[in-house]
Amino acid sequence: MSFFCESQFHFLVLTIRDKFSSSAYKVVVTNSAQDCGSSSSLVHFDSVTTSLSYIPIPGNLSVSAHVTLDQDLEAPISASVELKRKLFETWITVPCADNLGSCTYDDLCQYLPNYDKPDTDACPAEFQTLKVPCKCPLGRGDYQVENFNVYIEPPSVNIPFPLTGDYEATITLNQAGTEIGCLFLTLRLQQSRK
Repeated sequence: MSFFCESQFHFLVLTIRDKFSSSAYKVVVTNSAQDCGSSSSLVHFDSVTTSLSYIPIPGNLSVSAHVTLDQDLEAPISASVELKRKLFETWITVPCADNLGSCTYDDLCQYLPNYDKPDTDACPAEFQTLKVPCKCPLGRGDYQVENFNVYIEPPSVNIPFPLTGDYEATITLNQAGTEIGCLFLTLRLQQSRK
């Protein structure tokens, strides 16, 4: 059976300050998040939603998600992000710069809070409340997260062009060279009036 899940998104709004101007921007998730994995994927994005608010960068973003893991996942778990921007009628790949754009992250496990801590160390309180793992391996099962706060780092690269436009992002998860999950997002960056 082909697995394809589509969840309607609330609007995701982020404020970005262009270092070349005082303009403020907002990122709007305009359509939906789609699980773009196959029936053999080990990670299924059953739903993903974000808070409806303006979030300053740096700042916190509230995320809710229901994710299913079909088996235990050991480190490393890599992620490849392909970000494209629509220019007239053509989609152009946005290159990776300072971990923004079309980048590859070698091991997502290193971003978990207890990544390099002994197994005897307790998970942070928020992880315990949500009943989600704070280090790899990630155990098989259903994970439902409500209003999880994610801190968004400010970009440290100069952005010498207008950011407004339509974007597509495909996030592919891999383990030992095999695709284990995929998430597709559509985004629109609009100039925000102060």
